[in-house]
Amino acid sequence: MELIHVLRAGVLPLIAKILLAGILFVTLYNVVTFSESTHAAVNRSFSDNADVNLYGLIDDLHDPDAFRSFRDSLPDLERLGAFYNQLSNDDELTFLSSFDQPLPIRDFPGDGSFEDGYGTGMSTRGPYTDEETGRTMVDVKSLQMNRNAFEFYKLRTSTGDTPDWETIDYEASVTPVVLGSDFEGVYEVGDTFVGTLYFAEMTFEVAGFLAPHSSIFYHDDINFFLDTSVVIPYPEQLRGFTEANKDFSGILSFAMVNGDIAASKNLATDEVLDRLASIASSTGFENYALLNVSPYLTQFTLTKKIIQSNLGLVVAIEGALVAGVLFAIFLLNRFLFARESNRYRIAWIAGTSRQRIFLTSLPSVLVAHGGIGAVVATAYLMYPQHSEAALRPVLLAFAAFVLLDLGQHGRLLATLIRTESGERR
Repeated sequence: MELIHVLRAGVLPLIAKILLAGILFVTLYNVVTFSESTHAAVNRSFSDNADVNLYGLIDDLHDPDAFRSFRDSLPDLERLGAFYNQLSNDDELTFLSSFDQPLPIRDFPGDGSFEDGYGTGMSTRGPYTDEETGRTMVDVKSLQMNRNAFEFYKLRTSTGDTPDWETIDYEASVTPVVLGSDFEGVYEVGDTFVGTLYFAEMTFEVAGFLAPHSSIFYHDDINFFLDTSVVIPYPEQLRGFTEANKDFSGILSFAMVNGDIAASKNLATDEVLDRLASIASSTGFENYALLNVSPYLTQFTLTKKIIQSNLGLVVAIEGALVAGVLFAIFLLNRFLFARESNRYRIAWIAGTSRQRIFLTSLPSVLVAHGGIGAVVATAYLMYPQHSEAALRPVLLAFAAFVLLDLGQHGRLLATLIRTESGERR
């Protein structure tokens, strides 16, 4: 009966209070999730460790005949391998090797969004029949990278494990790979599939799935997303060149040696060149050129600033919204209490205790809290992103709101009783 009376007495201001507070907590959830994603982006792609000078390393064997001659020579390939090995283990230079060679996969079960070229404006090939095996193949997006690149860009798995880099060997029976987050449901951890890397057929095993929206800096793109890519780990060292594998090893070696060098801002360009020259001299491979990847630092600085500025703006707007909504609810509470004050006054005059009046009046407050909770729960279930970590501070804020709301109601009731007691005396 008390609840029906409350609804009849002030249904419109009560609905206004529920909607205002409900929208406030929904926007607070949005701000927390935005803050989470912002901090994750800054920590992953825009951390202080990533604030470096980036240089592009490429081979300068532009002549096709010279390139073929180099690849056909085992001593030349061994010099190239030694150059890569020494560079990737340098104390001051971090060599980031990555290359987006598509991976033909046999009987691929995924849809067209995983195909190489999809979403780039380029045409996709679609399923096709391999002339040698007669099997149906699909060219799937793939990125090959070394451990330095994987760790520099702070790539993490949300399911499964990262590759065991020290055991990567393309001549082994199975090569572990990490898949972008969109592959979940297409494959599972432990699944194997057959693909062709540089004309060599291999069996790949799913070690894990990357966290959603994982990205790296690649070809002037500060956020080259990997959600639909197969990430193939490069071996730790380039070695084991033989006549039997030199075609594959030659292609692989040149792919691996073309990458980016991350150098501290404290290291001048001349010092970077000197270190490379020293490595080249000690290994005998000098067929390289160094390019300064200027767009990286520019995009890094601007994007990081935009992300952090936007977060500050969003938080400031949310703060203003919180202040405005709380003030509006403060006024609505006074209005709703005024509509019920005569009932409380009569009960006090009739001899009802203070505690009894407070308990009797609670439904007028708790019904609003229930409505607010329903609004927040409905919005949370409808949202595509569900974050328990973001929900926790919202629930704490809601609990604090409930206590403040009950506190204001108690103060209004205490003021009414004190006033009424004074009149009676």
